[in-house]
Amino acid sequence: MAETAIQFLERWRQAHVYAELRALEQLDETVAECIGAAAEDGISADDLEKAAGGSLKEYLCTAIINTSSEMRPEDMIDYAVHVMRMPRV
Repeated sequence: MAETAIQFLERWRQAHVYAELRALEQLDETVAECIGAAAEDGISADDLEKAAGGSLKEYLCTAIINTSSEMRPEDMIDYAVHVMRMPRV
C-alpha cells in the first residue's frame, strides 16, 4: 500500500525535524529536503502542500518551533517576520 502525502509528512517530520532538532535558520533547507524525499517516494510538492494545510513552509516552521523547549529571541523575530510575509488568503 502506497503511503499518502499526510502519512509521509508525519513520518518525515518525526524523523527529520523532531529527531534532529532543526533551527529556523535551516527552514528553507528543511523544506527542500522534505520535497526531495517526497519526490523519491512518488509524492508531489502539491500533495505535500495540501497535506501541510496549504503551506509546507509554515507547517515545517511550526514543527521546528514546537521542538524547541525554549525559543531563542532571534527565533521569535524570524518567526514573526516569516508570518508577516505570508500571503493572506
